[in-house]
Amino acid sequence: MNASIPLPLLLTTTTNSLTLENQLYEIITERSKACAAFLRNSLRRAVNATTIAWSVTENFESNVSCNHA
Repeated sequence: MNASIPLPLLLTTTTNSLTLENQLYEIITERSKACAAFLRNSLRRAVNATTIAWSVTENFESNVSCNHA
């Protein structure tokens, strides 16, 4: 995830034409996007790990049943 920008710095470096409300909206939106990306990536990793774990388990089970047949 990108390094976060401190709130006061972000507020002072945005264009002066934005109102405080718009600045806060932009901050919340950007943080929400970063959070959503983090959650998507975490879910993707979890799904991949689960898929790998099931493959290993299925291979183990088939090997055990073949060895005992």
